[in-house]
Amino acid sequence: MRRGHTLAIVTALALAVGLVAVSTPPPAQAASTTPLLSGTGMVRAGHVWLSAGADETVSVDWKPVWAADGNAEQLYLVNPAGSLSAQVDIPAGTAASSRTLNLAKAAGDYTLAVPGYSFRSYQVTAGPNTAIQLEPTKVHPTAQLAAGTQLYFRVGANQQATLCGKYHGGVSSMQAVRVSDNTSANLALRSYSQYPQYDKVSLPVSATDQVWRVTFGGSGKAAFWLDGTANLFAPKAEHLHPLALPTGQATVTVGTTKVGPSPHVGVAMPYYAPPASAVPTMNSLGLDSASYYTFHDAGAANEVSFRKYYKQTMGITTDVTLLAGTNRSSVISTSAAASGVDKFVSTMKQVNGGTHYLSFADEPNLNFTTYAAYAAYFDSALRRLESTSGAREAGVRVAVPASSRFVGAPFRTDSNFAANRGIVWTQQLLNTYGDRIDAVAWHEWAVRDLLATRQYRDSIKAAADMVGTGPDGRPAKSLLIDQTNISSGTDLSPYEQDTQYAALWWTSVVVNSSADGTLEVLNWFKIADEGSYPKGMLNESGTKVKPVGAAQQFISDHWGGQVYQSSNTSFEVDAVQLGEGSKRVLLGVNKSDRAQQVTISGAVCQAQVELLGPDSKRRTATVDCQGGAPRLAVPAQTIFAVTWNA
Repeated sequence: MRRGHTLAIVTALALAVGLVAVSTPPPAQAASTTPLLSGTGMVRAGHVWLSAGADETVSVDWKPVWAADGNAEQLYLVNPAGSLSAQVDIPAGTAASSRTLNLAKAAGDYTLAVPGYSFRSYQVTAGPNTAIQLEPTKVHPTAQLAAGTQLYFRVGANQQATLCGKYHGGVSSMQAVRVSDNTSANLALRSYSQYPQYDKVSLPVSATDQVWRVTFGGSGKAAFWLDGTANLFAPKAEHLHPLALPTGQATVTVGTTKVGPSPHVGVAMPYYAPPASAVPTMNSLGLDSASYYTFHDAGAANEVSFRKYYKQTMGITTDVTLLAGTNRSSVISTSAAASGVDKFVSTMKQVNGGTHYLSFADEPNLNFTTYAAYAAYFDSALRRLESTSGAREAGVRVAVPASSRFVGAPFRTDSNFAANRGIVWTQQLLNTYGDRIDAVAWHEWAVRDLLATRQYRDSIKAAADMVGTGPDGRPAKSLLIDQTNISSGTDLSPYEQDTQYAALWWTSVVVNSSADGTLEVLNWFKIADEGSYPKGMLNESGTKVKPVGAAQQFISDHWGGQVYQSSNTSFEVDAVQLGEGSKRVLLGVNKSDRAQQVTISGAVCQAQVELLGPDSKRRTATVDCQGGAPRLAVPAQTIFAVTWNA
């Protein structure tokens, strides 16, 4: 779940300062329902926490904001034990609607996840016996607010809290007032050239707990959050309380049936060989595939050199390449494409070995004006490739269309979202070119919430259904996610990219993408930070591993070539069974801020456990054998691997 990276210790801090006197907070005192946001305010992304003092309901109303006709959405209601209570499936379309969800009285907090990036806005209204709090996203827009909206938050005793906000063209200021003595802190929100930049103000420290009231200046998009204390806001002061997160229970049942091969997992590589100082760190990632660009207007010698280098030093023989102009220019002429195809085939002949998927354009459904314009370009490039001697012998294969997103629509500036979805363009190409296409490729962006990463599995299933199966029972065409990241472009949050959040996210994406054994390539974008794109597994020099890089090292060390059957009762824990020979590994991730007890039914008790926690350090752990099945305690925000011999 999306967190402010402070909630994992909220309960402990609360106990230390005497906030938790009972297992649940007092119910809201209002005699009527309580909307989370007043007036016309609506949530765009975040987690809404609900503490039910009685059996009642919570209502969710939504309306489209933009691109809703091309994008479905899902909301998740998770109960205090960490299990899924309800899932709200909103189909693509522009209709406003609502849903009523049942809350059973429970000791602990429900969470209603509104995953970003969202194409709709939501109003959540709690019943009279339910306390409601909002945990906003950080840096990204979390709400659409009416002018003068007020919310409350609490700062624990002796905590140095910081109120933060980012200007997104709507709310332009915040005034926080300490309720006990009217001490105030003002924050003006400014426009920045770099998306990760934001404004903040430190709040005075107090020896006792303090409630603050924040008033928002201006209206529209709002990004606001707290550091140094629980990142929780409420419409009424009496709703504020520390979250109660009981230990979760997960049972993963492992079988002996092979599901399919595991995907090649890799990253997007730069258009040059790395400096010698970065080579050991890059090699430590255990990469198995790569994404490249090939520039029609750049010299061939350099490309031959760095591709040979990555093949020889890192063992990368499976890759996906996008044809473009220098500076990643996405739309080029047919004559430029012909030149680029010739150069690419010549390069692959010299690389001598491997499978090289080529897409003739980078995210054409985002960058070309119409499908017809792209189809004419594609036809010309395809005919050029097919007439080039030795292309297939050099391992060159055709991948389409390298779309921006697959089931959902790209973030275009026009309004024809539904028709420009990757899945639509792909089907049109398959209808026309059929066996002349070898693979379906796409880029998956903006699935930012940890609970929503299951959507990767859904998109892969949709692609597999589209291409059908071949004589061997495998997808008739290779399936490739050759670029993916939490966010696209430069719309990045350092709270995601530079923290354990990215490690949890990537592991969850790998697990969900591997589960059905149908995906061939999964590549993170990109290997190292680069200027205004600080979204690498490594820092800009390539010498330091970021948390997501530590996760990739862990994944690689526990990887297996085959996916084996498994099932999982948990909503907050993802896991996949991998195998190599007689070795079996359950690779998993506890995405939540609660500890989890994980039972592995079908595994042997003689198992080894390794954990990777928020400090990016590995630890061994032991299993407890109950009823012949290993059981282990997995801390919050922790990646784990359980290894045994079948």
